[in-house]
Amino acid sequence: MRNSIPTWVALRKIGKSKIVGMTIFIPFFGYMILFNDQFVHLFSLSKELFLDDYSSNTSVALDFAKEGKNRLFYFYFGFTFLGIASLIYKLSCPSLINDYGSDRDFIKEELPLITIKRGEEIIQYLSEKKASSSQEIENIKWKLKNSNEINNNIDLMSIYWGYENTTKISARMASALLYLFGFSILMIPAIAMFIDVSTVFFN
Repeated sequence: MRNSIPTWVALRKIGKSKIVGMTIFIPFFGYMILFNDQFVHLFSLSKELFLDDYSSNTSVALDFAKEGKNRLFYFYFGFTFLGIASLIYKLSCPSLINDYGSDRDFIKEELPLITIKRGEEIIQYLSEKKASSSQEIENIKWKLKNSNEINNNIDLMSIYWGYENTTKISARMASALLYLFGFSILMIPAIAMFIDVSTVFFN
């Protein structure tokens, strides 16, 4: 179960997207979309595409209007879920993972800057969080004190990045599920529109 939850790096691929990030505002201002007739019209399918005599058929016109509103609701709820997921990501994702997409990038950028004091702070942090076995932490601590080999710092930074990547299980699960719900809901009107257009085209 624990391993099936997406890591922060996996969520980062969506969370760092500027387009998806803009959906954060939907939960707060989405009502403006629902009560805007222009948006309802925008999400309505063209009547001329499907019917030749739509102008003389009131019931058909009402059906199209209702379909447009339903499609708008799908988009509203889909983007709302994405917005909430993005908000959770922004608030919960460790800055280390948000800044660096892999441990390799992190080590490449930070290794030249790390000091003995910084190394000791990371060791203390990992020990408090029980991020790794106490024996492994003690080995790295001993090596840092008795050796200046660069590989010791690399091992420490790798453990540090790996731990941060799997923190906050509840937040990762909530964000992943909301992203899944959001994209799934957005697929409903897209698939429905594809079926409608394909039906008209092939008939």
